[in-house]
Order: sequence, then C-alpha cells, then structure tokens
Amino acid sequence: MRSSYYNIYAKLDDYAGYVVYNGVTGGVLRIDNNTHDLLINGNIERLKPLAKQQLYNKQIIISDQNSQIDILKDRYDSIKKATDTAIFIVSPTTHCNLDCPYCYEHELIQTKHRMTASTSKRVFRFICNVLKKDSKKFAVLKFYGGEPLLEPDICRQLAKDVARWCKKAGIRMVTWLQTNGTLITKEFASNIIPCLEVCEVTIDGCKERHNGIRTNDRSELTYDHIINGIHLLSKHSASIIIRINAHGGNEMQAALSDLEKHGVMKLPNIAFYDGQVSSGFIKGNFAASCPRHINTSEQLDAIKEIRNVIGSSSWLDKYQQYPIFRPNCGICGFSKPGTYCIDPLGDLYSCIFQQGCKPQNIGKILDDGTTEMYANYDEIIARSPFEHEQCIKCPIISQCWGGCFVKAHYQKGSFSASCCNQMPDSIPHMLLASVEEKLNEIVKV
Repeated sequence: MRSSYYNIYAKLDDYAGYVVYNGVTGGVLRIDNNTHDLLINGNIERLKPLAKQQLYNKQIIISDQNSQIDILKDRYDSIKKATDTAIFIVSPTTHCNLDCPYCYEHELIQTKHRMTASTSKRVFRFICNVLKKDSKKFAVLKFYGGEPLLEPDICRQLAKDVARWCKKAGIRMVTWLQTNGTLITKEFASNIIPCLEVCEVTIDGCKERHNGIRTNDRSELTYDHIINGIHLLSKHSASIIIRINAHGGNEMQAALSDLEKHGVMKLPNIAFYDGQVSSGFIKGNFAASCPRHINTSEQLDAIKEIRNVIGSSSWLDKYQQYPIFRPNCGICGFSKPGTYCIDPLGDLYSCIFQQGCKPQNIGKILDDGTTEMYANYDEIIARSPFEHEQCIKCPIISQCWGGCFVKAHYQKGSFSASCCNQMPDSIPHMLLASVEEKLNEIVKV
C-alpha cells in the first residue's frame, strides 16, 4: 500500500486537521494531523485498520499507482479528442470605443483592424468547410473584439449566412455576441438580434463605480447607455447575460441595487454571473517578464461575500454560479481540435487573449476557406501532460492538466511544456472553499 500521487490536502485550522481529496476517484475525507503526516511520509503500515480501509475505499491509499495513471490518461484523451461541436470566435474588429483601465487588449486596440466583406466571406467558407469536413452536429459562432458592434454589418451578415447554411445542413447553431453594450440601438436590436441566441454585456459594479471606470471615446459616461441597450435587447427573444464585476459583497450589493432601480431584474431572459478584474492581470499572467499572482485567499473571501449577498437577494434564480473547485475539471478549449479564434484579417490564433501576438498565430484562412496551419498548431493539439514526469506525479494534474500552453510558450519557449504558475498553491484553497459549508457531511477518519 502507498499514498496516491493524486491526493490534494487542504489545511483546516491548526487543530482540526485536513480535508484530503483524490483527483482520480473524487473521494474526499477529513483526516487529523497525525494521519496526514503518515500519508505524506509514506508510513501506511502505521495507520489503524479502520482508517486504512476508509482511505483505501476512496483510493487515497492504493496498491497500484499505474492503474490511476492509466485512468487519468484515458480521461485526458477523452476530454481532448474532438467533439461533435465546433466553436468559432470571430473578432470583426480589434478597435473599441471604450478605454477600460484593466483591459488586456490596449495594444491590440491601437491597430484598429477591421474585417472586410471579402474576409468575412472567407471566414464563412472556412466555417462551412470545418462543419462539413468534421461532420459536426453543433456549431457556436461567437462575436468578440475589440467591440464587435463597431462592425454591425459584418456581424449581421455573417450570422445570417452561417445560420442559413447550418439550417440547410441540419446543424444546430448558437450565435453569441459579447459586447460592451454601449452601441445597442433600436435599429441594431431589430436587425441583428433575430440572428442571435445570446448577448453578453458587462457592468463594472454600481452606476457610480461603473462610470468611473468605463467611459467611451468621447469621454461620455456609459452606464445609462448599457441599461438602455439591455432594455432594447429584452424586447427580443435572445438571452441576456450580464457579467457584474465586483470585488466583494458591498460592491455586489450596490450593483444589484442599481440594476433593480433601473428595472433590469424584471426583464425576461436575464441571467448574470460575477467576475473580478485587475489592471493588466491577463497579459501579465502570461508574460514571463511580468509575473502576476492572485492572492487566492483574498479572492475566495470576496467570492464568498458576493455569493452570500446574491443568496439573500431576489436575483438568486437568475444567478449563474460557477463552481470554485471542479471535481472533473476539463481542459482549455483552445487546446482541443474544433475551437477557432479568428481575427479581422482572417488569421487564426491559439487563444482569444492572444489576438495580434504573432508568436501565437497558428494559421490563416485562405480565399477558398481552407487553411494554412502552422507547426505550432500541431504542437498545441498534440500537447499532453503525461509527457512530463513532474506532471505525472503531481497531485493537481486532474485540475490543471499541465497548465496553460500559452503561459508555457511565454515562459519556457514551448507550447508542449508544462506550466504550473500559482496553481499548486491555489488549488488547496479552492478545494477548501468548495467544501466548507458541508464539512460535517464529510466522513472523518
């Protein structure tokens, strides 16, 4: 008998011991400090018989480590393989009419690239080719940016063309618009919303806070523009998702109060989720020259405050709550076949956050809708954490699967390298936060 490689230990208070979670089975137990020390030091023979049986039942201690490795390899291959869904994230422009201080696209926005009608046709042919070639049953077309509504005609025409083609081909299609919400007019809502199923906008907290952060290129305050746009969207059948950026319970409470004052809560087809942002985080988190680290404890404390506020509000039924810790964590969609990030020039990128960064350019769409894919694309698709001994023996492999391939390329010069960053420190905090409210239900060894 030995301890599994894949045990994650989350410390309770000094005397209460630990929560231990196995990444292969999802088994979770509470253990005291002595049991923790015996497991960590490999002294399995000193465990009491009942404790040993309980730990074995959850596969926290095992007789054969290779079988767990094989299970995780099979799980990874299953997650990574192509599905019957293709996802196309299209940026009609890199330009934006806002200048948010935390935006990771400041450099990209300055390029002000715009998708031409001829490039849009290339993109349409590419989408059709992918769906035909790979026999897809589902398609997602998402407009991103920049601000996509600076090119409303491109959005409208491409959405209509793809929807018409998918209908004839018997493919279920979802069209998604991610917008800052400031350019939604009555005319736009009437013309393009019939082509959309989902429209996502962002609010930076309450009205006062939002207006202090998000002004447009004419230095106008934007909160009222966005609220008006949400009301216009609600007259149509598209689902509306609001991202509310907040860094604690008070900020969320103020944001919800202002949305209630403006009648948003009563609108049909409304949902929301919470987010946190920090200036330069995304770019800084990728770049080796500018490492950034999240204070996980502070972030999780803020999330708990936010969820407590939402739980006691009348908005709870509209809340899309994402799990803090995912027992069967997936992998980044951009590392899988069938997900494509397309910029205004028809170039393909490794990640939505890397548009315009030439080392992350993985291919280009040709005039006939076929592609010229570069070697880095093959490296990304072939990437596997099981090529690295340190990953194979890492407790959190079932949570990070080798880490972010973009960060790996920035920091180690290879897409196939592993990249841990702050994950080993963050995961135990996330595990503990996810089980805190049900500790009494977890069996104590």
